[in-house]
Amino acid sequence: MLRTLLIGPGLDGHPPLFRSGSEIATQVADLKEITLGDGEVAKNKFYGRLNTATSYINQSLRDGTPFSHHLGLAVLAVVDLRLAGILDRRVAEKWRSRIRAAMGLEKIPELLAPFPDLEDLQEAILRLAEKSTDHCIVSSELYQLDVCGELFGFRDFLVRRLALLEPGEFKAPTCRYTFVVPNLEAARTSWQSLFVSLVSESANIKDGRPTAETIDGRLSALDERGAIRIYAVDSQLCVLPMICLEPGQREATALNTYLVDGRLSALPIPAAYLRLWSERVYMPIVNGLCGTMVRYGDIPRGFVQDSISKENITKVYGTTLP
Repeated sequence: MLRTLLIGPGLDGHPPLFRSGSEIATQVADLKEITLGDGEVAKNKFYGRLNTATSYINQSLRDGTPFSHHLGLAVLAVVDLRLAGILDRRVAEKWRSRIRAAMGLEKIPELLAPFPDLEDLQEAILRLAEKSTDHCIVSSELYQLDVCGELFGFRDFLVRRLALLEPGEFKAPTCRYTFVVPNLEAARTSWQSLFVSLVSESANIKDGRPTAETIDGRLSALDERGAIRIYAVDSQLCVLPMICLEPGQREATALNTYLVDGRLSALPIPAAYLRLWSERVYMPIVNGLCGTMVRYGDIPRGFVQDSISKENITKVYGTTLP
């Protein structure tokens, strides 16, 4: 439907709005700013990024993958510019309304306005996640894993649910976290960043503080049990950054996560698309049909040995070397 409206036969005898998805992408990449749902103006994250815009737009027109929040606004902006040249305003408004409906954005101000209180949104998301045992976080090139993870509180949530810093004997977790990132470097960095942040945080624990060696062992155990899985896939499979709860299940729910000038918000992902995503993206990834699973034990161990050495120096000399 959206493909037909954008590059198919024109409405009421008019010529097509665009010749191809590449033409749309070219105009999107030329936009320096876009107008948000609440009327504010923001920088266009696709400005000057023609290849990225082309890849995302062509994929959406090819298989129906929904536009991300930001890309959707950018596409609507270039649609409005093109529709402005149609003298029959009745046709222009009908065309625009159908495009918005096909994109699932009939109520743009209500749907896309950033959540008024970051803490309220974070609490709502984590309340849903608390009831779930399986979680999948998809990170795009524009919204990296550490950014969304930190802002939505998922890192702290994950650390608590998996008992990574708990004193005493380490127990097998009852939940699982799957991260999907757009390249191998992001996957390796995710494991390393998690380890380094845990070691740093453990320094604030007085009684039963887990050492760097203990944390390393726990991450290795979680990796072996599949409680934390990190997959590097083609960036086109990470078009829509999301947090999905119970992925691959009939009761799955998901939110498209995004930032607007540093403010946090999220949109519910339609059930029809979520089912399609589970069948064509999530299940092939976790079943090893596409992408690469990056194991904790497979990445270079230099950062682990460095942390252990610093701890040993502290035990002997009471301080670390610069």
